[in-house]
Amino acid sequence: MTNPDHFPSISIAVFAHNEEASIGACLKSLLAAAGPVGAALTRVVVLANGCTDSTDQRVLDLAREDCRIQLCRISLGDKANAWNTYVHDLCSEEHEHCLHLFVDGDITCTPGTIEAVCAAVRRSPTAHAVSVLPAIGVGRNRALNVRLYEEDGAIFGNFYALTGEFLRDIRVRGIRIPRFSMGEDVIVGEMVCFSLDRRNPYDNRRAVLASPTEGFVYRSLSAWRWLDMRLYLGRRIRYRIRAWQTAFLRFCNFQDMPETMHPVNEAILSAISGSISVSPIRHLARKSLQRFAERHPVEQASSARIHRPNALEHRGERKGAVCQSEEISV
Repeated sequence: MTNPDHFPSISIAVFAHNEEASIGACLKSLLAAAGPVGAALTRVVVLANGCTDSTDQRVLDLAREDCRIQLCRISLGDKANAWNTYVHDLCSEEHEHCLHLFVDGDITCTPGTIEAVCAAVRRSPTAHAVSVLPAIGVGRNRALNVRLYEEDGAIFGNFYALTGEFLRDIRVRGIRIPRFSMGEDVIVGEMVCFSLDRRNPYDNRRAVLASPTEGFVYRSLSAWRWLDMRLYLGRRIRYRIRAWQTAFLRFCNFQDMPETMHPVNEAILSAISGSISVSPIRHLARKSLQRFAERHPVEQASSARIHRPNALEHRGERKGAVCQSEEISV
């Protein structure tokens, strides 16, 4: 068995929005994968953002069995906002020497994934991030993930890691991902490759690969399930919006990004207004942005309650009683 003392301390951020069906398997998978480095795993923080199901209760039930699991309730259902909450409000000087894993709450991972992530950091001490691929045999587009990493050092939002020093520099520079952005992994990936400043040379080896075999696992969509097809269409729409948003954000440096995507979305709608698109996805993406602008004319406020139980084109995630909580303004 690998000596746990050879690995850095590990903190895991798990993003969950209405994941009652999958959050249990996700957390159990992470704890099992941390087995060889269990002594180094300090906490697993579940960022339950905008949940209206029983995700929170599922997490609290598991937290009674393992004191490393912590629940952070966030009123706003938005992954970018949850990411900012973790980086700026839940990390401090004591976490600078941790390796931080960012994981979606609807995936599991193969047994050697976390050990492979830690080993990658040891092999490349100057890296800012670790990229994790889908496990072999998972998904039809795994070859595309491999190519995106090899050509552009891409990280994937399902599962990736950032060093504590890199997160410290993000906090020092006051960098936050704009709320309501589609696909924080693209923004984070570019922050990694530019070392937090777009004036720096683009270095696609700032993210190292965890393993060519170990990785995350997710449920494949089926063309025979109506709900899966709705989910697939929603993803295609979000990917289109993400491409538009990313193209606009590249005109500013990371610390100059807006607090929310509202001004960017308005600029996108202005730029594409009057244009005739033959692409159904582009048409639906524009309609989606228009509906969002109508639903959110005023910026929403968000708060996070923490429960700490004892138990356009791409370029190249404290101890105390269960009832104790503390408010964080976001």
